[in-house]
Amino acid sequence: MLTSMRRRHLVPVVGVLVWVAACGADPGLRARDAEVVVATNRTDPEPVDTEVEPVDDIPVDETVAPEPTVVPEPTVVPEPPVTDAQTAPFDPTTPGPEFELPPIPAGEFPLDANKPAQDYDAYLIAALNDVQAFWREQFPAVYGQEYVELAGGVWPAYPGMGDIPGCGTPSTSYDEVAGNAFYCQDGDFVVYDDTTLFPELDRELGRAVIGVVLAHEWGHAVQARLGFFDGTVAATTIELQADCFAGAWTARLAAGESDVLGFTDDDIRSGLAGMITVADAPGTTERNSIGAHGSAIARVGAFQDGFRAGVGQCATYPDSPPDPLQFEYNLESGRSIESQENASYENGDPEQSPGIFQLIEQSLAAYWPTVLAGTAEFALPTLSPYPTQGPFPTCEGITDDLYVNNVFYCPSTNQVMFDDGLTRTLYAEVGDFAVGYLMANAWSDAVQTALDSGLGGERRALLNDCLTGAWTATVLPQAGVDQDVTASPGDLDEAVITAVRVGDNATDTNRVGSGFEKIEAIRTGILGSLDACNATYAQAAG
Repeated sequence: MLTSMRRRHLVPVVGVLVWVAACGADPGLRARDAEVVVATNRTDPEPVDTEVEPVDDIPVDETVAPEPTVVPEPTVVPEPPVTDAQTAPFDPTTPGPEFELPPIPAGEFPLDANKPAQDYDAYLIAALNDVQAFWREQFPAVYGQEYVELAGGVWPAYPGMGDIPGCGTPSTSYDEVAGNAFYCQDGDFVVYDDTTLFPELDRELGRAVIGVVLAHEWGHAVQARLGFFDGTVAATTIELQADCFAGAWTARLAAGESDVLGFTDDDIRSGLAGMITVADAPGTTERNSIGAHGSAIARVGAFQDGFRAGVGQCATYPDSPPDPLQFEYNLESGRSIESQENASYENGDPEQSPGIFQLIEQSLAAYWPTVLAGTAEFALPTLSPYPTQGPFPTCEGITDDLYVNNVFYCPSTNQVMFDDGLTRTLYAEVGDFAVGYLMANAWSDAVQTALDSGLGGERRALLNDCLTGAWTATVLPQAGVDQDVTASPGDLDEAVITAVRVGDNATDTNRVGSGFEKIEAIRTGILGSLDACNATYAQAAG
């Protein structure tokens, strides 16, 4: 049995930074087109109010059938001054200290004295030792069994190396490992590409991602000890549980409980980027791909589960599997996959070829008035694009500097105002749902205004994300349902990438929420609907 951390392309998650910014890769929204199969398997301070009035419960219209999907991140209107120190749901303990790691003397790398040296070798060995220490403690505590050490060890693979144990064969060649890292039950060992994969991850995403990958693969070794590879546990559940285990280990570092490694806010962002990078390609599902791993939002969500709740939460996965949130392209439509990925940026014929703004407005205009019926008067916002350099539209309380690189709802004019240069850039770099996510977030802010939520700062921004997630659930592909507007398989990935890009850089900034917090809020809305948004963001912190 071989399980691996298969990699897609590396996804940039930092860049175009704005009040609401984004970047990334992949698919889009389209009109009336259900999805079916595709066999693609790329290897894988702002303080807050102290006397805030909780939002009235947002009614859930039983006639609206929510489905999982992801939306863009809203940009928040300038907030009224706030006074409280209420923080949003994510509060990882103070990041652990940084450690000086000594270089590895020649010939002392575990199991391979001849390995070419890499800058990250000392870090990797420290992570390896810490992951083992973690499982020696957690395995008996959670599973009530003695932890058995890895019999085959950890192997770096590089061209010309011929001593790697076999995985169903006498030995493993570098070509079998290239671009990958995996655990092999036959031989009980972990092997990783030390020539291409790890150097690239280290260079592009940061050293912490190497530790996360190692912890993921070690999670598979734990599963082997529990007998999960007997065919009774779905492949995506196995992969998501390994992500959850990796999140639990990184929480240990962030809490300062490791003697050798720490985990900072930057490391958390890198970890999320790593989860996005190894997510399955859009269109992949268990039905069309053996060994599917899960979408970006599912993998990030599993990592968050472990980070938040520890190994005990991960242990529930085999009996209560998380939703992999994967959808297939509609190959029966006669349209190419490329044509299904992105709606056009420019408006077109609303019946035959609507653009992304038309599709988003159509869906939001159908959803929110229905949900809010009988609760609040809700006048549909209009769109007001403006050039990056101006002239800018007029919005009470907004100074010129706040217009640049921004997307926001203006209460005084009931408009969603947005920097057209920003949205065009995000459309080109990430995809149409990066734009859709931002538009939907601004509409969510209009909903809070209509409900007079009284929230400000980070809490308001995270509730916007959650409300956007609840709407997104209604545009996810539904088998056998003819939807007016349907998300494409890669749209959730685009929302996740955007959320990381637009989020606060640090968990204690508390302006719009960190990428970790924003993705958590979106996922809460997708999986738990409006009731969960109320309970988690509108009332629980009140």
